Amino acid sequence: MSLSTFHQRVSRAIKRGNVFDADIPGYARDAVRSLEDYNNWKHMWVEEEVALGVGASSRTIDGLKMCRFVKRKTTDGLYLPLKKVIPDELLQIGTAVGATPGAFWMESREKINFDAIPTTVQTLRYGYYLYSDYDDFLPWLNISENLLIGQTILEMSPILKDDKITGRYAPIVQAKIAVLEESEADLDYDGMDSRQIPYADEMEEYLAGG
Repeated sequence: MSLSTFHQRVSRAIKRGNVFDADIPGYARDAVRSLEDYNNWKHMWVEEEVALGVGASSRTIDGLKMCRFVKRKTTDGLYLPLKKVIPDELLQIGTAVGATPGAFWMESREKINFDAIPTTVQTLRYGYYLYSDYDDFLPWLNISENLLIGQTILEMSPILKDDKITGRYAPIVQAKIAVLEESEADLDYDGMDSRQIPYADEMEEYLAGG
């Protein structure tokens, strides 16, 4: 589904002709942000390796919601986790020239600071949640366009001033969110039984003296 088709579906759902067509894109962006503020959905997850250059002590990630971890890759290929701290826990901030980063903290929503200024390039592995781009709702249109339609209508309630239509979509949105949460939880455990079966068979054979 394209964005224009999605906007048309919202327009038809609210049954106001084209009166609010110009407002729908903005409220759709609000709907995406509301849904992503509510939960850390799997499509928001990013895991990547990025080089921290010589003399650099921070990184800014546009659209960052939450940084879950930062790990430093060693010359042996191991990944050492950096400790997430608050600035008050550090005696010196950004003055350990030549050292390797051992901790990080969030200066703002999007800026990550490190406790050292490296004199050699450091490879860091990040794991974080990223907000969807305001102009690209494709993940939501693929996951549940009906949920996004309903949430957009709820966001439009101040201008629609129609308790009947917003009251109709509120339980739909809650039900769709519950289904999506359950499906994402299933993904976390999908296949675990199949991985445990060989181990269980081997243990049973071992205990039987095989």
